[in-house]
Amino acid sequence: MDLVSLGPVALAPGDSLAVTLRVTNTSEEPLVDPRLELRARTARVTSRADLERWQSDPTPEEPGTARATADPTGVLAPGESLDLTLSVPADDLGWSSDPDLWGTRRVALTVADASGALATVRTFVVWRPDGTTARVDQSVLLPLTAQDPGTAALDPAAHAQDLREGRLGAMLALARRDDVDWLLDPALLDPPFRPTAPGAPSGDPSDAAPAEGPPPAASDAGGAVPPGPDASSGPPQDTPANPPPVGTGVDPITAEPQAAATVQALTDAAGNRTVLALPYGRADVQALRSAGAEGLRTVAEDRSREAFARTGITPAATVAVVPGERADPTQVGSALDSGLSALMIPSASLREDLESTVTPSGPASIAAGPDRGSVPVLAPDSTLSAEFALLDGSADPEQIRQRILAETAVIAAEPTSAPRHVLIAPPLTVTLSEPAASATLDALGQAPWLRRTPAQQLLEQTPDQTGTDGGGEGAGVLGTVPLEDVRPTGFEADGRATVLPSADAPEPAAGHDLRDLQSALAPLAGLSDAVQDPHLLDVPVVTALSGASEQWRGGSPEPRRRAELAAQDAARLTAGVSVRTPSSVNLVADASNVPVTVRNDLDSPVRLQARVSADKPLVRLGQPPVVEVPARSSTQVSVPVEAIANGQVTLSVELRSPDGTRLTQAEHASLTVNPAWENWTTLLVGIAMGLLVIVGVLRARRTGSDRRAPAERGPEPPPTADS
Repeated sequence: MDLVSLGPVALAPGDSLAVTLRVTNTSEEPLVDPRLELRARTARVTSRADLERWQSDPTPEEPGTARATADPTGVLAPGESLDLTLSVPADDLGWSSDPDLWGTRRVALTVADASGALATVRTFVVWRPDGTTARVDQSVLLPLTAQDPGTAALDPAAHAQDLREGRLGAMLALARRDDVDWLLDPALLDPPFRPTAPGAPSGDPSDAAPAEGPPPAASDAGGAVPPGPDASSGPPQDTPANPPPVGTGVDPITAEPQAAATVQALTDAAGNRTVLALPYGRADVQALRSAGAEGLRTVAEDRSREAFARTGITPAATVAVVPGERADPTQVGSALDSGLSALMIPSASLREDLESTVTPSGPASIAAGPDRGSVPVLAPDSTLSAEFALLDGSADPEQIRQRILAETAVIAAEPTSAPRHVLIAPPLTVTLSEPAASATLDALGQAPWLRRTPAQQLLEQTPDQTGTDGGGEGAGVLGTVPLEDVRPTGFEADGRATVLPSADAPEPAAGHDLRDLQSALAPLAGLSDAVQDPHLLDVPVVTALSGASEQWRGGSPEPRRRAELAAQDAARLTAGVSVRTPSSVNLVADASNVPVTVRNDLDSPVRLQARVSADKPLVRLGQPPVVEVPARSSTQVSVPVEAIANGQVTLSVELRSPDGTRLTQAEHASLTVNPAWENWTTLLVGIAMGLLVIVGVLRARRTGSDRRAPAERGPEPPPTADS
C-alpha cells in the first residue's frame, strides 16, 4: 500500500480530511471487494519516540470503530493496482477544538475485504484548531556538492550528464527554490577549463606542430656568427618566428558547457538566501595540515575565494561537517583546529538526554577551551534530517512527508517558551527525488506552526552560556556545549537516535599520499605565472585537490592514484614550453648575438625569459628580456655575447617565468671564442693590400718609366695671325 495523498497539511474544524491510498495485489489470488477504512486516535502525540513506535507497528489491523469507510470496488486481480479514496469531515474525528490541545494525531488506514483486515498504513494528521499560535523557526539546508568532486576533471562527460539528469541535476533543481539555503561546495562554481578541440592534451609535445620559420642565424657544427653590434648597445628586438594564423591551430580553453551553465544558474539563484561554504572539493583540511601539505590547502582556499568572488556569492561561513557517528571530543577538536569558521554537528551529539520532553535546537556553540574560545555550531535535527534524506524516490514520499510534518508539530507543541530554530540538513552526498522533496518543502511552507527563517540566523545569535535540556519553561536551547560533552550518535533499528559506545571515524588518507598530491602540482608553480590563461592548469589542480577529499578516508587508493594522474598532467603541461640552441657556435668577433628558439606548444600565450650562463669566465653574457610567445608558436630571442678571452665555453640556456621560477632543464651549446681571429684577419688584409701597391710600383719601374703612348700623327696645324 502506498499513501498517495493525505490532506490538508493542517486540519482545522470545518475541514474535511481527504485520503487516497494505492493498493497493489501482490498475491496470486484475486482480491474481492477491497475497502478502505480510516481510524483515528483522539489523544495527541507529545513524544517524538511515540511517532516511531506508531508508524513501525506491523500489525495488519487497528482496534476501534472506523471513522470512515470507502465503498467496495469489485475485484482486484493479481498484479493490479487500485486507488482507494475517502473523505471524512474533521468534526467527525472527535478531536478537541481547544487551541492548547492542537498537535499531531495518529491515523490508521486499513484495507480489508470480507475476511477482515489485510494491512494497515499508520500515518499522522496535524490538528490545528482556530486560535493556535505556537510556532518555531525552521530552515532546510540543501547540500550542493558532487559525490566525487574530481569527476569534473577526470570524466567531464559523466559530470555533465549528472548535472543534466542525474543526482546533481535534481539537487540543482531544488536549489532554485526560495525556501532552501545552501551548503555549497565552491568546486561547483569552479569547473575546470580545458582545450575544446579533440586531440592530444595541451602541453603534449608529440602533438605540437614542428617549428617553422627561418633557421637560426647561428650556424651549427662550427659555423661562425657574423660580427654584430657591441653587446653594450643591447639586444635586438625579438619577434615571433611563426605566429599562428588567427582562428587556426589553437584550441579554445573553456569550461564544459553544462558545468558553465550550472555556475550561471547558481549565481542567478543565490539571491539573499544563506550560503554556507564547504572546503573546496570537501578537502580534508585537518588531514592536510597534519600531513604538512599546507600548500595544497592554500591552493584549495585560493580557488574557493576566487570562485565566490567571480560569482558575487558571499558565504556566511565555511563549515566543517562532523557526522554523528564521528562526533566525539577528539574528532570535533580536530575539526576545531582546521581553522574553519563554523562546525556542523547533529543535535543528538550535543544533547544531554535524547528522551527529554523538549527538543533542544540552535543556536549553539562548542566551548573549545580558554585557548580557542567558542565556535558557532549548526546543529541539524538528527531525526528530521534522516527522514528528509529518505525522499530519494525509493520509499513512499507521502508517508515520509506526513512523518516530517508530525515531527515538527510535536516540536512546536512542546512545553517551552524558548525561541527555537529547527534545522533540517540531510547528509552531504544525499540523493533526493526532486518531485518528492519539492512536495515536502511545499508542505513545510504551508504548515502554520513553522516559520521559514534563514539558516544564517543560527550563526548571528549568541547562544546562552550553558543552554537548557529537559522540560520546563525556557528549555529547548542547546547553548554552549563543552567539548568533552560531545558524543557519537547513530540510529537504532527502529529509527530512534541513540548514543554509540565509540566514534566510528575512518583514518584520514596517508600523509605521504597527501604530500604527493601537493608535490604533483609543484612543477606548475612557475607555469601559472607564465601562462596568459591560468585555466590551462585547471585539470591537474582539480585532480590533485579531489584526491584530498575527506571521502577517501579509510584507506582508499584514490589519493595515490590521483597524485599520479595530476603529476602526469603537470608534466605534459610543463613539457609544452621548450628552448632550442645551436649545437656549436664560433665567435670570431668581440661582440655578437647567439640566437635561441623558444617554443610554446600550449593553447595559451606564455611570457618567458631565457636565462643564459657559461661554465667559464671567457665571455660576458647579456640576459634577453621577457618575451611573449603566442600559443602553438615559437619565437627567436638573441643572447648578447661579448668576448673576453679565447677558449672553449659551454653555454647553458633555460626558460624561466617572469617571476624567475625555472620552467625547463638547461639546454647546452658549445661556443668557441676567438675574437683575435677578427683582428688578425684585418691585419693580414691590410698587409696584403700594401704588398699589392708595392708590387705595382716595382713592376712599373721595371718596364720603363719613359715609355709613353705613341703620339698622334697628322698634318701640322695652319699658322695663326699671332704666329
